[in-house]
Amino acid sequence: MNINLFLSKSGIWGYPLLFLSILSLAIIIERIIFYIYLYHRDRKVNINKYEKKLEKKQNLAGVEENDYFNEMLKNNFENYSYFSYTKVKISLEKLWEKAKKNMNILEFTVKVAPLLGILGTISGIIKSFIAVGEFSLKKKALVTSGISEALLTTAAGLIISIFVMFWLYIFKWFRKRIFTKYEDFMTVFEAILNDGK
Repeated sequence: MNINLFLSKSGIWGYPLLFLSILSLAIIIERIIFYIYLYHRDRKVNINKYEKKLEKKQNLAGVEENDYFNEMLKNNFENYSYFSYTKVKISLEKLWEKAKKNMNILEFTVKVAPLLGILGTISGIIKSFIAVGEFSLKKKALVTSGISEALLTTAAGLIISIFVMFWLYIFKWFRKRIFTKYEDFMTVFEAILNDGK
């Protein structure tokens, strides 16, 4: 079904559904590129090396690895102090915020698309009942157009919601997989600082 046919058959509710689907698709494509890039960089990081250096209180910025976590440590780690800890933590939080970018728009789409579909259903059924009240063979098209609007908008809203929800869970899985080890690293870092008090 092409877009013009969908918009003509779905009534006014087709426009916001089309807008949400295009916006969500653009965000999903951008997030896929971001997560592929992040995963590619992250798979080079051997967090165990950093944790071993942490436990021995060796220089973290001196690890000879060539990965982005090492770059972040070189920029933020000076010594075993709360200042260094805070700088590293802020750096990781900035990366976390980048990883969460636009997720609220996708969550909004998951919630709103089915509601727009239901509004289209109600609107289409109302039109059908109005047409049935004025029923004659010539007005048969009024009934079918109302039912068409009802079915199309509901189906479109659910399809958009399911598609976006699938990608939301994929992105959340990637975030959890990538950031859990950094959270563990920061927990060890904080424990070492607390032991040194």
